[in-house]
Amino acid sequence: MVGRGVFVCTAMLTAALGLLGMEAAAQRGQDAIFSPQTAEVFVKTAQEIIHRDAESLDPAMRFLDAAETMDRNAARIAEYRLRVGVKSSPGQADSVSVLTAAIRNYISRQFDVELVSASVQYMLAQLDTRVDREALLEGLLNRYAAANETLGSELATQLGLLAMEKGDTESARQRLNMAYRLNPYNQTAFDILGELYAAEDLFAPPSLAAIQLRTMLDVHPYDLAAALKYADT
Repeated sequence: MVGRGVFVCTAMLTAALGLLGMEAAAQRGQDAIFSPQTAEVFVKTAQEIIHRDAESLDPAMRFLDAAETMDRNAARIAEYRLRVGVKSSPGQADSVSVLTAAIRNYISRQFDVELVSASVQYMLAQLDTRVDREALLEGLLNRYAAANETLGSELATQLGLLAMEKGDTESARQRLNMAYRLNPYNQTAFDILGELYAAEDLFAPPSLAAIQLRTMLDVHPYDLAAALKYADT
């Protein structure tokens, strides 16, 4: 533990000296300093901090703050914020707001959906109430469903599961139907929908079944049974 503390303190001192140098340059009226190489050193230090001590999220993020001032590629630093964040111990102060902001800066035309999903799961685990978890998911869904349908489908699925927890089967069906419309390959959403309809002696809408069969044919194009079922829909 002492070794970890010494490492973190030394790393923080290094970052502080670097930032003081940048502030001094700014005060002298010089242009902003950009150095991807220095930013990379800060990033690696942040990763090393969280590797040595998963409870040191704040000092690790301070290094990434320093890296961001040295690198014009904000999305790249945001990705590292997510990767460092999901490796930290639960219960870190402000972790949800930090990762939410990182997701906002990270998501663009191309991004790692699995990384964002892992970050969302981490944030959900930090929240104590279902209301807070629903608010987080709703905000993310409204903001990002149009940006990436696969991510939107996962968020809608999570909202459907939360609705099931409180016995709101109507909301659960709506959310899971949305999840399946966004991503017909979301087998989890389709399976849970089937269970919900069966529990109430209802039949899934024909359009839903047709989408599922079409998806099965995409995955298994030589499945004769699926092809025949699809022809009958």
